[in-house]
Amino acid sequence: MPTRIAICLFEDHITDLNDPNLMGGQPLTKIPLNNADPEVAIFLKMSNDSIPDWADVVNGFASFKKDDVTTASSGAILFVQCKKRILACCFGTSVANINKENIIRDFGLAIAFNRISKRNYKGIETYTLTENPITNNRSVAMPSTQSNFNLDTYLETITELSGKYYSSTRSLLVKGKEFFSTPTPLSLAEIKKLCSVLVNEYDKTIKNVEFKKLTAVSKVKSKKLIDYLDDKLCEVLNKKATSVYLVDYQHYEDLQSYSLTPKGNKHTELEIDDLYKDLNKGQKFTTAYLKTRRISVYNNDDQQIDEWPLYRCLFTEFALNIGGHILYKGNWYEIQKRYLDDLKNFISTYEIQASSVGLPSWDKKKNEGDYNIEAAKKINGQCWDRVFYKHGDFSYGIEFCDVLVPNYVIHVKKLATSSLNSHLLMQTYVSAQLLKSDPLIRKWIKSEAKTRFKKNIFLKPSNDFKSPDVKYLIVLMTGTTVKSIADSLPFFSLVTFNMMIRRVTQLDFGVEICLV
Repeated sequence: MPTRIAICLFEDHITDLNDPNLMGGQPLTKIPLNNADPEVAIFLKMSNDSIPDWADVVNGFASFKKDDVTTASSGAILFVQCKKRILACCFGTSVANINKENIIRDFGLAIAFNRISKRNYKGIETYTLTENPITNNRSVAMPSTQSNFNLDTYLETITELSGKYYSSTRSLLVKGKEFFSTPTPLSLAEIKKLCSVLVNEYDKTIKNVEFKKLTAVSKVKSKKLIDYLDDKLCEVLNKKATSVYLVDYQHYEDLQSYSLTPKGNKHTELEIDDLYKDLNKGQKFTTAYLKTRRISVYNNDDQQIDEWPLYRCLFTEFALNIGGHILYKGNWYEIQKRYLDDLKNFISTYEIQASSVGLPSWDKKKNEGDYNIEAAKKINGQCWDRVFYKHGDFSYGIEFCDVLVPNYVIHVKKLATSSLNSHLLMQTYVSAQLLKSDPLIRKWIKSEAKTRFKKNIFLKPSNDFKSPDVKYLIVLMTGTTVKSIADSLPFFSLVTFNMMIRRVTQLDFGVEICLV
C-alpha cells in the first residue's frame, strides 16, 4: 500500500516558516535537510513505544509478553512556502500536531472536488441543517457518478469527498476535507511542485459556482471564532434583543409545555421575551450561564420528559464577511450568501398576499386560537383549531388544520415561536400525507364537519375534494408590514419551509404562504 500524505493550507496571514502558530501540541524536533532550501522546513515527531489499552484486558485471561504488542506513533511535517502561502505536508501521525485554528477549513475538499470527476466518486459525507441536523455518509464499492449518491442539492452540503483521480500516468485514490490526502510523491522537488499546483487549484475551485452551492454551509471549528461569536451573542442578549429566538432542541410527539426555571411558570411556547422576564435581577448573560441553565420540558400529563441546556435552544444570525454565521442547536455555522439567497428565492415563489384570500390582519393581542376563530368567520370558513384526528401510526393527535375553506387547508402560527421549526413542519406535512393516502381521514372530516359545523364544505359524497385545486396555506402571524416573507424568516425557518414545501408538493398539493 503506497505511503500517503495529508496536505493542508494555512490562512494567508501565516507567511513565515518559523511562525509558532503553525503547530500545536507536543513540540516537534526540527531536522536538517540534505540540501538547504529556504522554502521548506521539516519537523520530526519521534516515536514513543506504548502498550495499548486492550493489552491489560486480554492479559487478564491469556498469557503473552506485553513487549510483543508495543506500538509507536511517529511522523514528520514538511512545511512548504509557495506564493506567499504556507502548506503543511504531514506524514504518519503528525496531523495531530497541526494548529487547526489557522488552516483553511475547506482546502482538502476543494482540491478533491476539482480533481475527482463526477463519474469517479467513491464516498461523500454531507451535512443537512434540518430540525435535527444530519450527517450522511455514502460510499460505493466501485467509483460511481455523483447522481447515484442522490444528493439533495437544495439542503445538503458536502463536507468530505473521496474518489479516483486519474493523472497522466496512473490512477490515485484521493480524499479531501480539511486536509487533502493522496499517495505521496517520492522526492522533495515533486512535493514542492504538487504544493504549487494545489494552491492554484484551490484559488480556482473556490470561485466555482457548483462548488459554492455544494459547500455553502460549514460548522465553525475555530475556537477563537466560536469564542468571539459567543461573546457577541451574550452582548445582544444583555441588550434584550428580539433578533434572538428560542427553538426546540429536540422534537417530542407529546411535548406540551416548557419551564425556564425549576419552579417557574410553564409556557406553551418558547419565547425570548419570557426568558428576559425570568432573568434574576442583576444577572448577566455569559457563555457559562447559557450552557448551565436548563429548560425543562413537559408532556401532556404534566410530567417532565427532558431538560435542555439553554445554549442549545438559542438561535441567532450574525452577518460576517460574505454571508453570515448562525447559532443552531448548540453549534455555530458559517452560511454563504448564495445558499441563503437560494433558500429565500425558493420560498418567495410561494408567497401571496393575505388580502387575496380575505384573511384579517393580526392585532398582536389575540392568541392563535382567537385569531383562527376570527379568520374562519371573515373568510366564511370553519375553525378546526385543536380538533385532532387519531391514527394508528401516531401516538398523538393530528391537527388536520386550523381553518378550512373548500380550496385551502390553512395552518396558522406566530412567526416568533419555537414551533416554527418543528411543530409546523410536522403538522403540515403529516396532514397532507394523511389527506393524500388515508381514506379514513376523509370520512372523519365529513363526520366532524357535520357534528361541529352542521355543514361539509370540503368533500363530496364520494370523498373527492369539492374544489379541483386544494392547496395548503401557511399563515404566519407577525402583526407587522414586511415586503417579503423570505426576508423576515430566520434561517432555521428558511430550511424548515423549504423541506415542508417540497414534501407537500410531492404529494400533489399546492402550497402558499402569507403574513398577517
